[in-house]
Amino acid sequence: NLPDGSHIVVCEVDDVFRQIPQAEYARNLFRIDASGQVLWRVPLARESYPHCFLDVRQDDEGRLIASNFDSWDYEVDIDSGRITKHAFFK
Repeated sequence: NLPDGSHIVVCEVDDVFRQIPQAEYARNLFRIDASGQVLWRVPLARESYPHCFLDVRQDDEGRLIASNFDSWDYEVDIDSGRITKHAFFK
């Protein structure tokens, strides 16, 4: 939960979800407001090899960090959903 009542949501990717194009299911990170409206949906992290997000957390400095299936951490702007940095963590 964020102070304004919105939520950061990672949709689980299962076999049914995988029936849509990979470029769509790789964008499985959303910010939803208190009334259920989508405020943003994360863009593709890497167009050449898209993978879904598995986890999201806020670090000690309040930055939103999303980890995806191919062992990358992405810093996501909490207001816009834009990816601002990335780092390999394997």
